[in-house]
Amino acid sequence: MINRLLCKINYYWRIFATGVCFTFFGIGGAFLGCIVFPMLRLFMSDSEHRKHRAQYIIHLSFRLFVTMMGSFGLLTYQFKGFDKLKEDKGCLIISNHPTLIDYVVIVSKLKRCDNIVKEKIWHNPFFKNVVRAASYIPNLQSENTFKLIKSTLQQGNNILMFPEGTRTSPGQPLELKRGAAQIAIRAHVPIRVIKITCRPSTLTKQKKWYEVAEKKPIFSVEVGELIDPSEYLKDTAILPIAARRLTRRLKQILEEDTEQ
Repeated sequence: MINRLLCKINYYWRIFATGVCFTFFGIGGAFLGCIVFPMLRLFMSDSEHRKHRAQYIIHLSFRLFVTMMGSFGLLTYQFKGFDKLKEDKGCLIISNHPTLIDYVVIVSKLKRCDNIVKEKIWHNPFFKNVVRAASYIPNLQSENTFKLIKSTLQQGNNILMFPEGTRTSPGQPLELKRGAAQIAIRAHVPIRVIKITCRPSTLTKQKKWYEVAEKKPIFSVEVGELIDPSEYLKDTAILPIAARRLTRRLKQILEEDTEQ
């Protein structure tokens, strides 16, 4: 009886605390976009230095958000292999996408990281100044987007992508688009794979933010080895075939430990 009562109290606490965290996230995003980053633009004329400072501020903000969720008892985090990323330069980082906060959790561990941003976020009145200050890449026109991606990779910057394009449906097989593989092959850059598991599942595409799991989830993020895309061009000069093969391999790696 007492155990059931405590579980019920914990469940409703996690709903309340989740609301607090996301309210903080929204207010924090608006504060950065409306005050911090406009001031950064005003006082820092060097665009590259400003970009790196903006990305570091985003990293610190996300780290605070992740710490809040852990401190409030909403999630238990497990990070594995992030030391591998310290030496990565000009690398395409890809990950599966089971929850709403995947990008936030990964970037909370990365002081610098580029990202490809959907058009609606690029024009969002609250977040547009954030993504522009960080020089994230707008996903507007495919060829122009690729040129920007290739340019930043050649400068030694890493880019984080979710090749599914949207959150995974729990229990369903991954559906990877070939964009990440095509970028890696055309730009001649390695791929670093990150696998995320969240058990029990929470913050999925099918659920509202307040539909929390019955018990506290364990959120695991594991960094894998580098993949050389040139391996998939050895017996073919046809890029679409190589991209399909590489995409199948990425799907295989991501599904190894992400089945729900």
